[in-house]
Amino acid sequence: MQEKNKTDTAESFEEKAGRPWLKYIIAFAAVSVVSVLLMWYYGLFSGERHPTAIVLRILADSFFISGALTLCIGALVFVSRHGAFDALVYSVKYVFTLHYNHKQGIKNETFYEYKQRKSEGTKTPCLFLILIGLLFVLVAGLFSALFSHY
Repeated sequence: MQEKNKTDTAESFEEKAGRPWLKYIIAFAAVSVVSVLLMWYYGLFSGERHPTAIVLRILADSFFISGALTLCIGALVFVSRHGAFDALVYSVKYVFTLHYNHKQGIKNETFYEYKQRKSEGTKTPCLFLILIGLLFVLVAGLFSALFSHY
């Protein structure tokens, strides 16, 4: 049974390795939807005629907000995957399981053992979030530069 699970994960990994662009397209589509929703919120699609400067400001704001959020989420995933929050997570788990494990006679895991166990796990990819976020922030910079000319 365990060998079947290993082959299943190997097959799914090979399938995912065959289409690395898919996560970029999904992230781009999700961030684009957020940008369009922000444009709608700011009234770009209200039907009335806006001056060019206002349109450029709305576009710059929409692209910057969605891009900055995506970039920050990607950065948080990056630092989390490299162990920035391991001490905090370990201490919270230790405090909450201390009483229960003591009653059961179970020895708590040391921080070194916890770090070793965490390093064996799979790492969550985050480069696609950072790149898509940077792309949207750069587009926002372009619209902001055009806004400053008007």
